[in-house]
Amino acid sequence: MTKQNEKVTALLEQLELGLDNLFESDNYRKWLETLSHFHAYSFGNTVLIASQCPEATRVAGYQTWKKLNRQVRKGEKAIKILAPVIRKVDEIKKDKNGNPILNKKGEPVQEERLVGYRTVSVFDISQTDGEELPGLASYRMDCKVQGYDRLFEALKAVSPVPVRFQDLPRGTYGYFSRKDKEIVLSQGMTEADIISTLFHEMAHSVLHGTEAAADMDTHIKEVEAESVAYVLSSRFGLPCEEVSLSYIAGWASMDQEKRKVLKKAMSRITKASSQLLKGIEEALGEIEEICA
Repeated sequence: MTKQNEKVTALLEQLELGLDNLFESDNYRKWLETLSHFHAYSFGNTVLIASQCPEATRVAGYQTWKKLNRQVRKGEKAIKILAPVIRKVDEIKKDKNGNPILNKKGEPVQEERLVGYRTVSVFDISQTDGEELPGLASYRMDCKVQGYDRLFEALKAVSPVPVRFQDLPRGTYGYFSRKDKEIVLSQGMTEADIISTLFHEMAHSVLHGTEAAADMDTHIKEVEAESVAYVLSSRFGLPCEEVSLSYIAGWASMDQEKRKVLKKAMSRITKASSQLLKGIEEALGEIEEICA
């Protein structure tokens, strides 16, 4: 194992410990409550969303946004996706041994089948106004970054794709575009937010910049990118552990299978973290604590 990989491994162990601690915290509970309102969309629907609203980050229906105390702005155009139509059929569900499956009342459970699809309307968070979502904008950082100009130039030099600024909808810090091969950052952010967002989007560009990554689950990609961002931020002393841990825990602990997926992704996360850290260290000459 190289010295760089040893550093990354140590930070990933710190990440795992932080996740275990966070699972019992109130922040995590609030995060899960919010996360429960959002759905993992199929690959087909992610394509539909991206084609209609390329900068979409958090998508939900009109009534869901109301429950979260946010209102879709008048005149906003809905994003159209497909929802499955499931109906019960005249057939009893059976277990692997061929025995009928019973409900809590002891009655046989009917089989359900996909009979078609219907069009439904959803909206991105950028199309809404209202209360901030727990674990998102409430974690904005306003600390001063030492040597910001030097560090930012180093990150741009290491980034696999060009980096530029643009006015983005409220609630959107930045995004990586595989199609345009660029990273776009929101104008007007603090220095710390710029650096932490750039860490995240650079991770996307390394991990998910190829067409092969197009059909990966969106949540898995976000967890991988945020894990790499956690490693980079921790290495430089940027205090964003809480938001990183909240995001990763909010996805990974939903069930044991997803935690297994996260563990399988650790080799990819380690490789991407090592690649970026090595490049940044070479560009800067040495590691520095960047937040004062």
